Amino acid sequence: MLMTGRLTAALMGLAALTMATPTRAQTPAGPHFTFTVPVRITNLPPEIQRYSVQCAVFPTGGTLMATGQAPAPSAEAPPLRGGLVADVVVQVTVTNPLLDPALATEYSCSLFLYGVAPGSPLTAASSTVYMDNANTRFPLAAGALIKKSATGPIPR
Repeated sequence: MLMTGRLTAALMGLAALTMATPTRAQTPAGPHFTFTVPVRITNLPPEIQRYSVQCAVFPTGGTLMATGQAPAPSAEAPPLRGGLVADVVVQVTVTNPLLDPALATEYSCSLFLYGVAPGSPLTAASSTVYMDNANTRFPLAAGALIKKSATGPIPR
């Protein structure tokens, strides 16, 4: 009788744990967020050959929930040829089944510029980050206004 009581308690505990664990089916399929980022750049040095826009979502005061990037890292970005005027669409999908996309309240989108020295082939190994959140490694024209990132509340 004592053994049966312990076995029942163990099975009940396991059942409660199983019911409390979110499953992938509970999180709707993504993308959960779509950002349209206006990018307006002119007169870039010729060594800057490609770009990406990366967006991330966060809960209030929390840590990173998910990121997205456009163009996709595996895709070849169109050559910049000195500038870019485009509305870049970035889709973000929360892939962790334990995180509810509805908890995301803030976003951050950033522009990254990549390239290599003139005459060198563009490869992942030789690519240099010319601009990211912290650095800009090329001269800006006097009075140039450049906003590397945008952050704010997720519109609902």
